[in-house]
Amino acid sequence: MKFNDNAIILLKKRLNTHGKKIIGPVTYSVRREKFRNAFAGIV
Repeated sequence: MKFNDNAIILLKKRLNTHGKKIIGPVTYSVRREKFRNAFAGIV
């Protein structure tokens, strides 16, 4: 898989996220159960 853009996910302590939505291609490591519950929607 190749990405044209570099992107980041900002995490607070204990893996809480600052944002609520991910837009664009998502790697497997982000889609794991631990991160899946942190976001309202993965687009």
